[in-house]
Amino acid sequence: MFGSQVLETAIGIALFFLAVSLFVTALQEFIATVLKLRANTLSSGIDELLEQKKNLDPVIQAIVNHPRVSPLDGKLSYISSTSFAAATIHVLGGAGDASKDAFNRLDIAVDNLPAGNLKSVLQLAVSRAQGDVTKVEQEVATWFDESMDRLSGRYKRYASYLSLGLGAILAVGMKLDAFAVGSALWVSPVLRDQAAAAAAAAIEKGATTTPAITADVLAMFGFQSFFASFPCGMALLGCLVTAFAVSLGAPFWFDFLQSIVKINVRGTGDKPAKADGS
Repeated sequence: MFGSQVLETAIGIALFFLAVSLFVTALQEFIATVLKLRANTLSSGIDELLEQKKNLDPVIQAIVNHPRVSPLDGKLSYISSTSFAAATIHVLGGAGDASKDAFNRLDIAVDNLPAGNLKSVLQLAVSRAQGDVTKVEQEVATWFDESMDRLSGRYKRYASYLSLGLGAILAVGMKLDAFAVGSALWVSPVLRDQAAAAAAAAIEKGATTTPAITADVLAMFGFQSFFASFPCGMALLGCLVTAFAVSLGAPFWFDFLQSIVKINVRGTGDKPAKADGS
């Protein structure tokens, strides 16, 4: 009985965190789109990669403005490593020709580049390529991939900070106190049953793509008004716990909810019959 109560309370809390996370995720994506956060992060990352702030070399500019790198509509959101490498080799005169003359042209063009990240990478690639332009292109693509991985980590940090900030505003504004939710679930079997049913429905529908669940779940726990009063003491701490939990993201809470619902289902299933049939 006690174990079931613990699991059902955990299910309700996870459902609550999932509901708030879904709303924050939708709001975060909207803000990121309006502010062009992904595009701006990529653009600044390319600038840093090619050191454009201190480097106005026309060859570097030609790589940046190449059709394989700069989209025609100007909406920069993704650049593949193969496109960047192909553009670089094309601008430097090594594309479409596997001859030794093409490699020599590429070698000379690399030597004429201004000092910086790209020149260092290309010089190393040329020294290893043994006259093969394709190998140079592959090394440039690998370098670009590694650089984009680091840039992706930066974007995820920005998104995490934004999510935490939005979660804090929402949690404090609506007094989304995690402690109050846990307490209400612990003392109310009816609320636990409602939460368990809502959790099962959310899992069946795939709640990570159903933000509408947020309103229903918040109403279930009695959260409807915004900035009716400011939380203090433990209530404020509970709101901050909610904000931190929300920053973990909706996919995290969806997976966690699935896991504990499965445990609860196994724990409340029919007991196996004994050997004597009783």
